[in-house]
Amino acid sequence: MGNAKKKSEKELVTVDTNDLRERLNKLFEARHGQGISAGRASGEGIFEYLWDLKEKALLDRRSSVDVPSNWLAQLEQEQGQLRH
Repeated sequence: MGNAKKKSEKELVTVDTNDLRERLNKLFEARHGQGISAGRASGEGIFEYLWDLKEKALLDRRSSVDVPSNWLAQLEQEQGQLRH
């Protein structure tokens, strides 16, 4: 069972670039509003990687990007926990 979980975490999903931009912008606004710095958020590295990936996709005029399936959900879940 442990192998199935590791495999699913490594799977890539295709996300519309505009959808990724909107989701990351919401996360950025929430983080900025809460004063979260790089050292305080456990998902900061993931956030920065996805942000850079989104920026590259926009510059390359790509309509979609492939991201690890659980990364956005992990960031949004973390953000939800910080609100409470």
